[in-house]
Amino acid sequence: MAELATIAAVVSAVGTVASTGLALMQASAQASAQRSQAAMLELQSRQQELEARGVELRGQNEALDTREALFRTLATQNARYSAAGVVIGEGTAETVAERTRAEADRQLEIQRTNTEIAAASARLGAGMTSQRALLLRDDASATATAGALGAFSTFAQGAMRVADRWPGQSKSGGAAPRTSS
Repeated sequence: MAELATIAAVVSAVGTVASTGLALMQASAQASAQRSQAAMLELQSRQQELEARGVELRGQNEALDTREALFRTLATQNARYSAAGVVIGEGTAETVAERTRAEADRQLEIQRTNTEIAAASARLGAGMTSQRALLLRDDASATATAGALGAFSTFAQGAMRVADRWPGQSKSGGAAPRTSS
């Protein structure tokens, strides 16, 4: 009978060690997956920052195009007025030029505002993505810690069960009283 109890105790010990190892591996795998997701989110955040910079550069190019179009329009107007014998810089010619400049300035302001909004939106997205990555890294650390604690708890409970099953041990965990033969 003592041999059967010893075998049961050994099997229980092996099961405890296996459960502990499995719990540690599962926690480690989950934490590793979370860290990988966090790394992907960090890359996505960097990409969003680059998109914001691209929006700003496109906005600057649009502003340059608008300025260039303004100068071409003013040059065309001046050429037509000169060809018609109109004095440039006064009267109707000056009024038309001022209106053209005002319209170009209005377009530039609209472009500038739209660019700022689009870039800020991209940066906000990048910041939010970066925050999600940080939270996921924290979750990974917590998962690893919780897994280690859970594995230790499983091991301790299993060790107590093995101790209770070991031949010669009482249910209280201490040595069974020996009788003299």
